[in-house]
Amino acid sequence: MLNEQIIIDPKFKRADAIKVNGDIRKFDKILCTADFPSVAESLMPDFAPIKKYPPHKIADLDYSCSAFLMYIGIDIDVTDQVRLHNVIFSDDFRGNIEEIFEGRLSYDPSIYVYVPAVADKSLAPEGKTGIYVLMPTPELKTGSGIDWSDEALTQK
Repeated sequence: MLNEQIIIDPKFKRADAIKVNGDIRKFDKILCTADFPSVAESLMPDFAPIKKYPPHKIADLDYSCSAFLMYIGIDIDVTDQVRLHNVIFSDDFRGNIEEIFEGRLSYDPSIYVYVPAVADKSLAPEGKTGIYVLMPTPELKTGSGIDWSDEALTQK
């Protein structure tokens, strides 16, 4: 279910239902992976603690960086060639961080690569590997001026 209002039980102050097409559906647990502004503005607008963040306050919040994520499955087992956690640092790490917080994508980004089957072979089918790749990027508010037609940038 996407973009449905989350209902809070006032007695226990916990999410226990979701409103879908006008019907309220009860659940033992609710997992919401949306960012805070989305939750405050549209998913839980009537929840008292969130009411202290009206739209003008949310618009003025400073955000941390965002991330470009890829979940990749490959048809070979590379777990004996890589580590569980792999970090590829930019040649200019400080400059890379400054670019992110100034709203610019880097031509030389730092990248984190996680290969869970290195620790537990059962996390990928035999002869295959699952890979998680994360590249920090500007959050949408400061990164709104990114030129996505810049081939040198987007091909990196």
